[in-house]
Amino acid sequence: MLRFTTVVCLFAFAAPTAQADLVIYRDKGKVKITGIRPTIVIEGEKVEITPENAATYAEHSTGYIANDGFATLGIKKTARSKSGKNIPRSQVLKAIYTSEPTGLLNGYNSMATGAWGPAIASFRGVYRDKEQRSVFRLEAAFQIGMCYLSAGNLRNAVAHFKKWPSKTSKDTPEVYRLVGAILTRNQKYKSAAAWYGKIKALEGIPAAWKYRADLGVVNIALHQKAYAKAEAAAKRTADATRGKKELADGHAAALTLQSKAIVGGKNKERFAEAEGLAARATKTKGATAATLANAYTVLGDSLYAQGKLDEARYPYLRVVCLYPRHRAFVAVALENAGQIFLDLALREEAGSARRKDLLPKGMQLLSQCASKHRGTASAARAGRAYRQHKAEYEAIKAEKKGEEEG
Repeated sequence: MLRFTTVVCLFAFAAPTAQADLVIYRDKGKVKITGIRPTIVIEGEKVEITPENAATYAEHSTGYIANDGFATLGIKKTARSKSGKNIPRSQVLKAIYTSEPTGLLNGYNSMATGAWGPAIASFRGVYRDKEQRSVFRLEAAFQIGMCYLSAGNLRNAVAHFKKWPSKTSKDTPEVYRLVGAILTRNQKYKSAAAWYGKIKALEGIPAAWKYRADLGVVNIALHQKAYAKAEAAAKRTADATRGKKELADGHAAALTLQSKAIVGGKNKERFAEAEGLAARATKTKGATAATLANAYTVLGDSLYAQGKLDEARYPYLRVVCLYPRHRAFVAVALENAGQIFLDLALREEAGSARRKDLLPKGMQLLSQCASKHRGTASAARAGRAYRQHKAEYEAIKAEKKGEEEG
C-alpha cells in the first residue's frame, strides 16, 4: 500500500560557515578576488594572487568582512579601512574562512561526531562572548539551533530560533523557514504562515527566497489535506519560476509539490500527470540535493499509486543510494520500496522461487527503515509490516542456509 507522506524539510545541508577575510566573486562576467594584495612575498619570491590560487594563500589576506548578509557581503581591504566593498550575494563564488574562534571549530568537531551537547556548549560560549565579531556570534547562534534540530529537540530549536537577533544575516531567511517548517509539523498552521510571511517581508530578499516562502505555504496546505489549494499554489510558483536559471531549485520544488498534491487528492485519472510533473522535477538542472530527494520520492509515489510497482521501486532506491543525508526522504523511500517488494512477493505463489527472492529484499529494506529511522511514522509502519511477515522470512533464510550447508 502506498504511504502518502508529507515531509517537512527541516534541514539545510550546507557546509557550516563563519567569518571570512577573502572573497572570490563574479563581476560583469569576470572572476575577481578581494581581501588580499595582488602580490605577496613567499620565502623571498613574489607570488601573483589570482582567483585560481587565492584559496592556497588565504592566510596571507588582510581583508575584513564587516557584514555577511543574505543580500550583500561587505568586505574591507583591511580591518582598519573606513570604507569597503559590498558584493551582491548572488555574485559571491567562495568565501574562505581563516579566522574562526576555537569555540566554533570545537563545535563543528562535536557536531561531526553527533555530540550535540558539547557542540551546543562550544557554540554558546562564542555566542555569549560580546567581544567576538558579530558574524561569528550569529554563526554560533545558527549552529546552536541546528544542533537542537539534529538531536530531535524541536521544542528547543523553535524556541531558540524565535529569538534570532538579526534581520540581515545570511542565515535569517533560513531561520525563518525552519521555524515555519517546525510549526507546520506541529500543526500550528497560522503561526507557520506568519513566519513564511516574515521571509517575504525582509528588505532586499532574493527572489528565490520569496518562492521558498510560497512553497512553505503550499506545504501547510498539504498538511491540512487541502490538495486543490496546494496544487493551485504550487502551479503558480512553477509557472513563475519556469525558464529562470537562478530559480531552478524553486521550479523543481514547485513541480514536486504540484505532483504531491495530485497524488494526495487520489484522483486516479490524474496520477499519470503527477508522474510527469515529478519526472520533470528530477531532470531540472540546478535543483539542490534536498529538492531532488523529494522529487524522486514523489515520483515513486506517483508510480506506486498507478500500480506500476516494478517502476516505482527505482526512484525510491535512488533516494536511498544517492541522498543518504536527507533522512526524512530516505525513511519514506525505504518504507515504500520495502513494501513494494512485499507486494510483488505476495502476488506469487507461496514457496515459489520468485517469492523467495522478492520477500527477503523487502524485509531487509523494512528492517533498515525501522532500525535506522526510529521515531518516524515510516519506521513504525515498517516495523509492523516486518513483524507481520517475519515467520515466512525466517523460514526462507533457514531454507537457504540449509541449502548452502548441504
